[in-house]
Amino acid sequence: MNAQVCSALEGQCSKCKGKLKLRMQFCNDITNEIDIIQTDFTIVDMRKRFDVIIGRPSIIEHGLLKKFYKHFTSNHGSPTGGSQMPSLQQGRSVFCEPDHLQETSPVSRIQTLSQVWQVEHMSRFIDKVDDTDGIPFVDEETPWQRVSDGEEPTSGIPRDLNGREEFKERQRMLCEKYLEIFSTELRDEPADIPPMEIKFDPEKWQSMKANRLPPRIQSPLKQEETRRQMDVMTTNNVIKPAPEAPRWGQWLLVPKPNGKWRGCADLEALNKCSELPGWPLPRIPDLLQRIGTQKPKFFGVMDLTNGYHQAPLAKGAQILTAFITFMGIFKYLRVPMGVKGAPAYFQMIMATVVLSGLIHIICECYQDDIIVFGKTEDDFLQRLEEVFKRLRKNKLTVNPEKCHFGLTQIEYVGTCHLR
Repeated sequence: MNAQVCSALEGQCSKCKGKLKLRMQFCNDITNEIDIIQTDFTIVDMRKRFDVIIGRPSIIEHGLLKKFYKHFTSNHGSPTGGSQMPSLQQGRSVFCEPDHLQETSPVSRIQTLSQVWQVEHMSRFIDKVDDTDGIPFVDEETPWQRVSDGEEPTSGIPRDLNGREEFKERQRMLCEKYLEIFSTELRDEPADIPPMEIKFDPEKWQSMKANRLPPRIQSPLKQEETRRQMDVMTTNNVIKPAPEAPRWGQWLLVPKPNGKWRGCADLEALNKCSELPGWPLPRIPDLLQRIGTQKPKFFGVMDLTNGYHQAPLAKGAQILTAFITFMGIFKYLRVPMGVKGAPAYFQMIMATVVLSGLIHIICECYQDDIIVFGKTEDDFLQRLEEVFKRLRKNKLTVNPEKCHFGLTQIEYVGTCHLR
């Protein structure tokens, strides 16, 4: 960087060596609770003993005059106390400790501050994920990400068909018979399955202060990307405007390695108030043992297109997923990324609705991964068609790029090899 930063502390301009996004914890004088602020800092070589200096723009942006009003002083008088709060319009206000600081120059006040308050190493507060403000972010593709990135959807039957030529041809004919179940793109309408309900504590939900904040400030670049993604998701019936929402989360954008942006709503506050559905995920050893007892020779695996994001969200739960952007407030119509209980809900639906009577007998399912197995070619194809029928009946799709049929050895659920 060639930019320079001028400082009254240094009396000259210093070369800018980079930028950091720091997150700092402090005790709010009004609520007596721990607050967190995050802001961008410029790195300069000032040869001073200060680790962090907070300027007037950040003081205004984060409302520090109010949150720290017991520890501010103004050049118009003595340190404030009680309910009297200073204002930057009164003059130059500086963060200080009333019992230690007197009416001196701004530089000496700041120097005294570094002696009064304990300073921790800045590496503790560095947020390695941009734009999340300390919010847990699920590093996973959203179901509409390919559409949002402008990628062309892939249709057609799977290409990875294995075995003898006659066997491969029979697999191909079967896939063509159920062509509508194959798609890399999320459909405009959700699957025909029971929608997900969200059980939550209404009192706790309404008491959470973080649920009514204004939209976070974004750069022009991020604003344009937010606008584009909102348009794409609205067009694809993933979200819709929700001006009636009484509470909401924030919209996050995180850069992907390919230079594009991954978007996600912050649902952390909702998750803290929600109950976890009581449906277990399968134990991998038990699942493999059930398959092994049948001694199959042929396998097929398929991955549902974007998993449980095909599932509808109950109307009463949609308003709970509201999030705010500079364009307004929106709510999800599908089960969104990161909502508590989504994996358990989807596993329950697959086991008790979509594949009821088939799981543990002709197939197994772990979340959005389905495996079909058979002792002979005929047995395998017959079982595969039974699964295809159920998928078509419930309007679920599988990703043809992640389907592999007719194999005699296969990897399932990540690390388990079957042969």
